[in-house]
Amino acid sequence: RIFHFDQYISDDEVSTYFSVADTCVLPYKSATQSGVVAIAQHFGVPVFVSDVGGLNEFIIHEKTGFLMEAPCAELFAESIKNAVETKQLEKVRAFLNQETEDQLSWEDFAQAVIDFSYSE
Repeated sequence: RIFHFDQYISDDEVSTYFSVADTCVLPYKSATQSGVVAIAQHFGVPVFVSDVGGLNEFIIHEKTGFLMEAPCAELFAESIKNAVETKQLEKVRAFLNQETEDQLSWEDFAQAVIDFSYSE
């Protein structure tokens, strides 16, 4: 079962969507960065994302998510199928959940932004 939501999601609904998601697929053609990736990681949801712009800074392939060489439907489909069949999707989810508890908390993220803002 696949549900596709191509619409604005209000702040009040974000946790509902991500708490029931098995994965988040972001076939961006171009991007600088994505808040969606950070939100997905916060909720322990593995992300499949195009390797464009600065998005690869947030993803370690097959550890914190999945990087596709291009926003190609066939690449995404094959990667998702492979991740499910090899149980890599669950390994990424488990890693993200542990990392969220250990390092990817919003408090740590905010501190990293503050530290970066004041670095020389």
